[in-house]
Amino acid sequence: MADDKNLTNEITDVKNNGLEALQPAITFFKKFKAFFIGILGGILLFVLYKTFFASKPDVAKELKAETALMGATSYKEQDSFNVALNGDAQVEGYLSIIKKNKGTQAANIAMLEAAMCYLKTDKPKEALKMLENAGGFGTQVNARRLSLIGDAKSEIATEGTTVNNKGCEDAIGYYEKAANAMPDDELSAMYLAKAGNLYEKIGNTKDAIKTYQKIKSKYPDYQQIQSIDKSLGKLGVLN
Repeated sequence: MADDKNLTNEITDVKNNGLEALQPAITFFKKFKAFFIGILGGILLFVLYKTFFASKPDVAKELKAETALMGATSYKEQDSFNVALNGDAQVEGYLSIIKKNKGTQAANIAMLEAAMCYLKTDKPKEALKMLENAGGFGTQVNARRLSLIGDAKSEIATEGTTVNNKGCEDAIGYYEKAANAMPDDELSAMYLAKAGNLYEKIGNTKDAIKTYQKIKSKYPDYQQIQSIDKSLGKLGVLN
């Protein structure tokens, strides 16, 4: 019993000594309690801002850019490609939309649309630059982007009187990537047809035939299937 009492007294002494040692810290905290709470509150607000607000795009800016996109696209659909690119007194062009809205989805879409305008006005190098910088698309739109890269590279490789075989093979690779991205979509047949045409152009008959036969077996309802049959016939493959 005496030992238990002594142990209890020792514990009490330790507690008292510990509290006494902590007293300056407790007094300091009480004195500056509001200051510390303010700091913690500031940290919490900063974390909340970074988590819920800073990562969100400027919705108003995005909506404004999307409205501008519709105006430029209306000109593109009327084959007024230069106005669609550069704008006029009524609408903002794709190039301005891209410049003012960097990093937004609207800017990415404007790059894709601008690339189409460049291809329509025989400026494949400018189109390629736009397409390589655009991104953030879903599978189907990205497949379209890959196909357009193939178009741009194909035009660059076949400019003038000499065909650049290496450039054509590069373009073919993009057409095949586009087709593989959407294997169950009939648009893939169109991408493969472009690859087949380029294989023919560089004299690669074997791969041209292989590509056309793939279209026939996988996409028998392809709208241009008759042209595929004609290409196979021309290459010596009869139905």
